[in-house]
Amino acid sequence: MKKRFLTAVVLTISILGLRAADLSRATFTQVVNEVDIVDAKTTSMRGAKLNDVLVAPDLVRTGPGSRAELTAPDKTLTRIGANTVLSFDPSGRNIRLDRGSLLFHSPKGKGGGTVTTGKASAAVLGTTIMLVATPNGGFKGIVLEGEGRFTMGAGASRRLTAGQEVYVLPNGRGFSPILNINLSRLVTDSGFVKNYSSPLASLPKVQAAIKTQDDKLKRGVLQETGLLAGSTATETTVTVVDSVTFSAAVKENQQAVDKSWKRDLKIDGARIPSDRVFDRDERRYPKNSVWSDSVSRAALGQDITIDSENVILPRITPSQGNGSWPALFGIVADQDLIIKDSVDFHPASNHGGPPLAPPSLVLAGGDVQIKAGSSVRYLADADLAIAAQKTLTFDEVSIQTQGGSVKLQSLSGSIQLAATDVSAHPDAKLDVIAKKGKATMVGGSLTAGNIQIVAGDKVDIRNTDFRIGNGDQNLPSLAMQAETIVLANVNLPDGTVLLQSGRGSLAPAANTRQTVMTGYVNFYENVKKHGNPAEQYVAGYADAAIHRTAEITIGVRPGRTQ
Repeated sequence: MKKRFLTAVVLTISILGLRAADLSRATFTQVVNEVDIVDAKTTSMRGAKLNDVLVAPDLVRTGPGSRAELTAPDKTLTRIGANTVLSFDPSGRNIRLDRGSLLFHSPKGKGGGTVTTGKASAAVLGTTIMLVATPNGGFKGIVLEGEGRFTMGAGASRRLTAGQEVYVLPNGRGFSPILNINLSRLVTDSGFVKNYSSPLASLPKVQAAIKTQDDKLKRGVLQETGLLAGSTATETTVTVVDSVTFSAAVKENQQAVDKSWKRDLKIDGARIPSDRVFDRDERRYPKNSVWSDSVSRAALGQDITIDSENVILPRITPSQGNGSWPALFGIVADQDLIIKDSVDFHPASNHGGPPLAPPSLVLAGGDVQIKAGSSVRYLADADLAIAAQKTLTFDEVSIQTQGGSVKLQSLSGSIQLAATDVSAHPDAKLDVIAKKGKATMVGGSLTAGNIQIVAGDKVDIRNTDFRIGNGDQNLPSLAMQAETIVLANVNLPDGTVLLQSGRGSLAPAANTRQTVMTGYVNFYENVKKHGNPAEQYVAGYADAAIHRTAEITIGVRPGRTQ
């Protein structure tokens, strides 16, 4: 009997796989672009580097256009795609995939493990497998060579051979029908196979599986359908798209995106021009821009100028949520994003429909400029991020979100804040991240439940107020991480404080205006906690006779040794 099969499927070609033997420790054997290790206890982040060791249950997070490869002691390989968040259980046999994709290759006989996403879990056994998280909380698996078996907790299982795909449905609803896919086309297009410095160990077996499938095509055992599998499925169906229709739509959308990306955009009214707003589709989005691959919908332009007191964001439905909900809406400039005066951003109303959580808002560009003395507010119970490739420099600016977290990020430069106030919700986080430069702040204030400041070179904070609300009690009230930390004329907040520098030590003669020492935590002058000299609260430094509680921990920043 002839079998029909689908053209290679993954519309956002992210793919994931799982490792079976011990993954409690694995070494980074390739790191490309933005790859972070997130401490499972403190949620502090550090950039992953070649030969760093990931220790479970810490998380790996990759950004747009980024990827990583982990190799375990038994040579099990895990390749991690862009926009992925995953972690391994300390026992090494379970993978938690919050979003994104990976490829897993395990030497024969090393076993398998359990993959868990937002709403699905299944044991997976096989040697070379791709796995992709789906928008509904499930995931799909593709066997590239040999055999694979997917088993749910209730005992239901599916056996797949090379070139087959199955969806693991959310909420224990079982499996989709098994599909035959075009393995040659999938492997040819897959960044998991071609974008790594070392060839996949099982590539000869994958190529043999492709040849076997091609032979079946020639003999008529398999037939090309011209259909593309989508990202959703049920127990009896899988969403498919006609490839000709899809290609025509992609071409049309690509032309629209290309034109928008090369033209300036001015937002001078309450509504963003609808012809400049695009649903995210990785095939047609630019790959070289901050956040453009992460958002669910975005307004795109070469230079974008915002000159309006109020801007209402376009509506985003869960189907446009890019695999996660709440979604992210971005205003993304290829070059400069310029905010000419104070502006309030508002989520779209639901127009009488069911209530939807407001999307997070991302304001991003190669450079982001906000007029001195102005304010940027997001009047929603959602997160706000401002990101740039270059240095972020704000002078007398107020940045605030009504009900979520705030993140300021420079990918390749520094962050310089002068008399600037940044406010997250009192229960949420505030992150200031400049992993390749400095984070400096003179005057102004930072308000949030938990505050984290990370820089590659130096954190230098002077005359700044820290206002801590009711954040996560398992995290430090204030955490700083850099090669060198300098504090002057600041009152450290109540609660625990974590300061991590290159040497992991407090510089001598604290609060006496001594020369700043590179690699140390420097209390330059007038650094206090509870109205007293802050060094009295540092673990290992406090005078026992004073009987202060050791609320300040100073240690070596992640990724460094003394």
